[in-house]
Amino acid sequence: MAQLTGYSPIFSPSGDFQKLTDTECIVQDLIALLTIKQGTYAFNPSLGSSLSSYIFNISDAITYRNISAIIQQALNTMSNYITLNGQINLSSTSDQKGLVVSFNVTVNQKYNSNISLLVTQNNVTPLVSQTNV
Repeated sequence: MAQLTGYSPIFSPSGDFQKLTDTECIVQDLIALLTIKQGTYAFNPSLGSSLSSYIFNISDAITYRNISAIIQQALNTMSNYITLNGQINLSSTSDQKGLVVSFNVTVNQKYNSNISLLVTQNNVTPLVSQTNV
């Protein structure tokens, strides 16, 4: 099975990079796509998302539908190696200051990964990533 590989900077004095594989790579790619504000890259203005514009909105069905569409669009840009299975599930955190986003993808048509992300006004953080071969 071909393995996805990517690299992420480690914020340390050495400035090293950490090698990421498979689900870790997908999660980091997705976090980058969701946290980059669309239109900020001069040579690729379509890169990124408008997710940050929804963080302070009321958590209602319309907002959830719009956020789900943004995440779906980000996943579609990664469609050369992942496929979304089913729907994207959104729920508010207990303190109402963030959203938990959960979904399942098939990677390289080989295995499934369940991914959950915490979206807050400041960042997107992975909560759970589980791979099922």
